[in-house]
Amino acid sequence: MDAVSGKTRQQKIDVCYLDTTYLNPKYAFPNQGEVIKACADMCVSLNKVRADDTDGWEQMKRDRAGKGMTKFVQKSSDAVKEEDNDDADATKSSEGTKDRGKLLVVVGTYSIGKERMCLGIAKAMDSKIFAPPGKMRICAALEDPELDERLTRDPRQAQVHMTPLFEIRAETLDDYLKDYRDTFSRAVGFRPTGWNYRPPNSRFTESPLVQTVLHSNNWKSNFTMRDLVPQRGSTSRASSFGVPYSEHSSFRELTMFCCALRIDKIIPTVNVGSAKSREKMKGWCEKWAQEKKKNGLFRPKEADGW
Repeated sequence: MDAVSGKTRQQKIDVCYLDTTYLNPKYAFPNQGEVIKACADMCVSLNKVRADDTDGWEQMKRDRAGKGMTKFVQKSSDAVKEEDNDDADATKSSEGTKDRGKLLVVVGTYSIGKERMCLGIAKAMDSKIFAPPGKMRICAALEDPELDERLTRDPRQAQVHMTPLFEIRAETLDDYLKDYRDTFSRAVGFRPTGWNYRPPNSRFTESPLVQTVLHSNNWKSNFTMRDLVPQRGSTSRASSFGVPYSEHSSFRELTMFCCALRIDKIIPTVNVGSAKSREKMKGWCEKWAQEKKKNGLFRPKEADGW
C-alpha cells in the first residue's frame, strides 16, 4: 500500500537469493501435482487384488503394447531385447481370476524431502506411511498434521514406506520385499528426482527465448501414467520407476517466478563453483530483466501450476 496515495502497488524485492539447482533449460520438468497424481493413480490400480481391465493402468499397458512403444534405448540389439523383456514382465496384466496379493509402495526420500509424494500416494490408497526412526523424527519436526496422522512405526501396517532415495532399484526393491513377505506379495518403488527428466526432442533447449519458455505449450511439461516406464531389471513382483519430481523449482518455474516479480538483484545459490556456470546463470538473470523491461511483468495462470 502506497503511504501517500493509499493505492496498492507492486512491491519490489531488493535482493533475491535464488535456488538455482535446475537453472538449465533441460530441466523444465512437470509440476509436482501431476507427477504425484500419475504415481497415485497407478498405485490405486495396482492395489486391487485382482487385475481390472477397466483400470487406467491396465488400459495404458495394452495401448503401449499394441503400439509397440518402448522407452529404453540401448547400444546393442541384445540389450534392447533383454530390457524389452523386463518391461513386458514388469507391466504384464495378471489373470483376472488370480489374486495378486497385497501391494507395497516404496518411495525414495532424502533426509528431508519427497514427503508430499508419499502423502499423495497414501491418501489415494487410504494407507498408513512407515518411515525409519531417523526419518520419523524429521517428519515429526515438520509439524504437518495430515502427515502425522498417517505415520506409523509398524511397517506391516503401512502400504507406503519411506526409504533412502539411493536404495530404490529393482534388485534392491526385491530384497526389501523379502523382509515383509509375510504381509506383502508385490512391490512398486519410486525414485523421485528432477534429474530423471528428459525433455522432448521437439523442445529447443540450447538457448530458448524467454517468451517461448513462458508462453509456449511445448514448454508446459505434462505427466500422466503413460509416462511411467519400469526401469531395467523390473519384474511383475518388484518394479522400480524413476519419476521427474523435485522440491526444487524447475527451469520454467524459475523463469516464471523471476519474470513475475520486480527484483533488483538475483544471487544464485547453487552451481556457483565454476566461472562458466556462474556466467550462464548471470546470462539468464539478464534475459529475465530484459523480458520484463520489454513486455512487463509475467502474469502466471492457474494452468501454469501456480
